[in-house]
Parts: sequence; structure tokens; C-alpha cells
Amino acid sequence: MALVVGSAGVATGMSPVVEQALYADDVFVDGISFTSKHEVGNAGQIQVVKYSAASSIEPKAPGSNFSDEDYANNLLDINCNNAFQRSVKVPAFYEATMPIDVKADRTWDVTRAVGLGRQKSGIAILVKNGTDAADTTAVTKSNVKDLVINGRQALIKKNARPNVIIASPEVYGCMLKAAGTEYVPMFNEEVARTGRIGSYMGIVWFESSLLDGAS
Repeated sequence: MALVVGSAGVATGMSPVVEQALYADDVFVDGISFTSKHEVGNAGQIQVVKYSAASSIEPKAPGSNFSDEDYANNLLDINCNNAFQRSVKVPAFYEATMPIDVKADRTWDVTRAVGLGRQKSGIAILVKNGTDAADTTAVTKSNVKDLVINGRQALIKKNARPNVIIASPEVYGCMLKAAGTEYVPMFNEEVARTGRIGSYMGIVWFESSLLDGAS
């Protein structure tokens, strides 16, 4: 990547390893940890249709008459009240002499900064509006699997689909240690090689440095 000093472009050997350390990892992946398949209203709100039909039908004798009911639904509006804006002003005369890789890098930086802000807001609303687990025992290497499984069972009973965990580095580390004590062909080798859990116990794991109580 080139570095601009004054009006001159200077070649530098900045390592992408260092560059990646400046930003938090992505935890919101469309189709995995969230879905974008909803209608968007004119004001930018997300609209989700909730049908009012009974969730369960009682059995009748074969040949019974149908009982009609009027069609009805509730439209739930999820209002997005945050705007993420950032721009970098580049004068025309300066842009004409700017190396193309510098321009691309600044565009990437702006996009990345907006994405980081969106992630912070997404995690914040999950923490604020989420339901606290009944078991508030501190997570350790020895109990992390039990806490996850017990929490999963509680959610399943409420018809939820607990298939994603966004974990703090501390909780993620406890699960890495717990997974490392068991021999699972291929899985353990991949965990040891990459330091990432991926999918474990039917749950996709994401580690987020933003879950620090301050971000």
C-alpha cells in the first residue's frame, strides 16, 4: 500500500496482519447470525408480519365441517433510529495525483468504520432488550458446556432456534479450552490450528471484542 506524504506517494510495506488488528471482527453475517429478508417501509423501518391464527389446531372427527375465520395479521414495525455517516473530503487537484490504491484504502476504511458502528449498535440492542439467562453462574472452562446446553434447552422450550452464540473473548476462551479437552476427529485439529470454534454442538460461535461492557 502506498502512503501519501504531502503530494508524493511513498511505497511502504504495511502488513495486513497489523491492519486487521485495528478493527473488531464481523459477527453479523447475513443468513447466519441475522437475516435481511424482511420488507422495508418507506421510512426505513423493517416490517415483520405476525399472523394471528391459532398456533395449534385441535383434532376433529374425519368428515367434520370447516369453521371459517376472518383473515387478520399484525404488522410489527422495527424502527431503525441510528444513522451511520462518515466521509473523507478530497479536493479535486489532490485526487488527480492520489495513487489508486490509497483511494481504495480510504474507501475501505470509511466502509469499515461504518460497519464497526453498526456492529456496536447491533450488539448494544441485543444486550439491552435481550432476556437475561436464569442461571447467572460465572462461566468457566468446567461449566461452559453445561451453561450453553441448559440455556439452549430453555430457549427450545419457548420455540426459539438457538443456533448462534456471540461470545465475549472470555467465554469464547473457556469454550476453546473445554473443546480442547475432548477428542473429536478433524474438529479438534481445526480448533488447534485456527484458534476458532466455528460450529460446535449445533451452534455457530462468533467471538466479539465489543462485548467488553464498555463499547
